[in-house]
Amino acid sequence: MSSRVFCKEIVQYLAVFFGSLNIITSGLQYGWAAASLPHLQNPKDTSVNVYLTASEGSWAAVGTLLGAVIGSPLAGATVDIVGRRSMILFTFFPYLISWLCIAFATSPGVLIFGRFLSGISDGCIFTSLPIYIGKFPILECEGCCAQVYPFV
Repeated sequence: MSSRVFCKEIVQYLAVFFGSLNIITSGLQYGWAAASLPHLQNPKDTSVNVYLTASEGSWAAVGTLLGAVIGSPLAGATVDIVGRRSMILFTFFPYLISWLCIAFATSPGVLIFGRFLSGISDGCIFTSLPIYIGKFPILECEGCCAQVYPFV
């Protein structure tokens, strides 16, 4: 194997690694709900800025899933127009805004909106990253890179 092909493989492995970091962010969003909702629904807990009723807690829990219902078709329709890499990079901004909304929420609506926005990013990343990985030009690293996606 020539050094030029080896360098291209390294670049592709790094692209998969950094693209997969978005999926880790998605996992953090799902884990956040499991750990935080009991605190947010406890009216005696003074460590939180927002109190959620049972109904609002349910909406906060499923907000990510509802956003993904919008994000997946959105990514499917636009991934060929804007490009796979651009779509993956784009998901950073809704994730950032969603975490800021969640961190500084003073009302249940802002918290639910932040969760919904993270779901849109989830739908975009879970649609565009497998397409991005599957289009690698070097076939030797395509199989290995494709196995990173389900592992993360």
